[in-house]
Amino acid sequence: MTFGKFNRLFRPNRTDCDWLSRDTAQVDRYVADPLCGFECTTGLWHDFIQGMLTIKPSRWRKTLPVHLFSGSDDPVGEMGKGVTRHFQHIQKAGVRETSLRLFEGGRHEMLNETNTEEVREHVLSLLATENEPDP
Repeated sequence: MTFGKFNRLFRPNRTDCDWLSRDTAQVDRYVADPLCGFECTTGLWHDFIQGMLTIKPSRWRKTLPVHLFSGSDDPVGEMGKGVTRHFQHIQKAGVRETSLRLFEGGRHEMLNETNTEEVREHVLSLLATENEPDP
């Protein structure tokens, strides 16, 4: 019921999980893995939503670096709109060091996408910047 609507955006569908990645080999690995694709219980959704409601950027350390990245075609991130809105809330809360990168055409699992090397390089560049000593 929840994830099915994500896949509708990518019709015609090859699998029930096409929304995860453009990389068909990665999608096939996900589908074949018995530990993936389980039905979420009501309790899981309750706990997840309660947890999300406690994440308030206004309570974050203003010096905490926050870097978001997502695919522009990730239905969970509302095709970039939801991630952008979250980024704006973080900035509005006064977090000083923030960045947002939307990878064009990327879907939900950016580290399992067709441009995985580009995504990994981006993440590594952010980590390298965070570990540079202050002048």
